[in-house]
Parts: sequence; structure tokens; C-alpha cells
Amino acid sequence: MFETALAQLTIGVFMVEHQKEMFTNLGENPFESIKKHTLGQLLARAKQVVEFDPILENQLQEAVRTRNHLFHHFFSDNKTRSELIDELRSAMNQFIQTTKALRDLTTPIINNLGMTINDLDAQVQPWRNKDIDM
Repeated sequence: MFETALAQLTIGVFMVEHQKEMFTNLGENPFESIKKHTLGQLLARAKQVVEFDPILENQLQEAVRTRNHLFHHFFSDNKTRSELIDELRSAMNQFIQTTKALRDLTTPIINNLGMTINDLDAQVQPWRNKDIDM
């Protein structure tokens, strides 16, 4: 959810940078570039093209930290089952809010290219299924 929304923003930024050639002339798989970068690197790339307000930037950085904690340290914490469940619920709520904020930022970028988020998803679907599970 959160990672998909960040990928959509990154693809939108790439399309702006390359004047939407990605799907017409380049034939480039957008996920090849995305897979090679951390979420923090993708966020930094997007910030080069899109202006983030400080609140959103903080929200995104916190979501990346939470995601990294879940992936790399969650099960190494000495917490009770109940504490782990509470932490997962909190992370889920954070990701839902961050996903909405990313969608709100991405939608105008994609719309300015004459597309919708659904159009973008439809165009990248063949690559998504082939390369990564989002």
C-alpha cells in the first residue's frame, strides 16, 4: 500500500522528467529502476521534482523508518504478543495515512500527464506482475 503509492509517485516523477516517453518510446520497465533503490532514495528523487510541505516530508520519513523497522528489526524486539500487535496496528494506520497523502500528491502529477492513477496502474501492470509484488 505505502510502497505502491511511493512507486506510483516515483513513476510519475520519472514520466515528468522524461516527458512521458517511458511507455511510448523507451519501453523501459519502471520497476527496474525502482527496485535498485531504497525507499529513502526514491523519496529523495521525488523531492527533486515535487515540492513536499514539511509536514508531509516528516510523515514520509517516519513511514520509511517504520517500514524499515518492521522489515529489519520487528521480530528481534523483546515485546509481548500484545505489544507486537499494537505496534502492527499503529504501523498500519500510519501507512494508510501516508498512502492517502502520497495519492493526494501523485494524482495531480499523473493528471497533468493526461492520465489517472488507474491508467498508470494499467500501463505498469505487466511489469509489476513480472518483476515485483507490490
